[in-house]
This record gives sequence, structure tokens and C-alpha cells, in this order.
Amino acid sequence: MRIAIHPRLRNELQKQVNQGRFESFDEAINELVKARLSDEQLTPQDKAELRREVELGRRNVLRGRVAQWNPEEIWAEVQRRDRKRAKKAG
Repeated sequence: MRIAIHPRLRNELQKQVNQGRFESFDEAINELVKARLSDEQLTPQDKAELRREVELGRRNVLRGRVAQWNPEEIWAEVQRRDRKRAKKAG
């Protein structure tokens, strides 16, 4: 399959590949299409909830109500919770 991509978009994607966000141009295209399709599955209520959450976060940042966080620790906690749920369900 051949896909024509506007040069400006192609340059931006290539920049993101070069910065390490994606392994390859193909991965970039696949991930962005997948994200777009996933976004289309959100209901208007889902989108409104996400907007409220983002606004709440923005206000907290502006008020200085922020905390240090570690993505690896958060991911480990998510995995622990998933394993716990799986054990309960299993």
C-alpha cells in the first residue's frame, strides 16, 4: 500500500523518529493511526470527562499543587494492581 503524506507532516514524523519517540517511520504511522482510531471510540461523555480531568490538573499545577512522580514506579503499581485483579478473577 502506498500512502502520500504531506511533506510538512513527513518532516515532523521523521523528527520524532530521530528524537527516539518512535523506532521507525512505519511505527510512527501505525501508532498515530491506532491512537486516532482509539480516540474515535470515545463517547462525548468520555471526552468531556477527560477535559475536566485535564483542567483540574492544569489548575493544580498553576496553584503549585504538584508532586514528584516516577513513571517506572507508577507502571509497577499498575502492574501490581492488574495481577491482583487477575488473581481475584481467576
